[in-house]
Amino acid sequence: MALIKVKGSGSSVNLYLLRYAVEHSPSLVIDCANCANPHSLYPEFTMEELGKVYVMEAEMLYKFRDSLRRIAYTRPPVKTIVITTVTHLFNYDDELENKNILEHCSVLIKSLARKYKVVMAWDIQYGAKELYQILC
Repeated sequence: MALIKVKGSGSSVNLYLLRYAVEHSPSLVIDCANCANPHSLYPEFTMEELGKVYVMEAEMLYKFRDSLRRIAYTRPPVKTIVITTVTHLFNYDDELENKNILEHCSVLIKSLARKYKVVMAWDIQYGAKELYQILC
């Protein structure tokens, strides 16, 4: 399928991606920014449309990686995966470990992009950070 990166700043890019998830459902939102509430888009979208968007919270770097690993087993199956901004994922301040996990996440995202349409946020405020560039 495809890997699409959407540039923007924090909340605006995340809101755009949430709308994108509803418009391209059935979809899974991996919410790394703790902002995905599809029901906040009501009445712009019907409850039936919103019901086809599944949200998986990932507030920790490790949980983000594990979420990516489990996507193939999600039921019901999805066709679009949306990943909100990953810049504020909780980690343990071990730069080498963080780098290794992000590299693994990058491999997982690229492999998911072969089967699903993966749309990922690129926060322009943090895009220059070395660790963030591993994913994008």
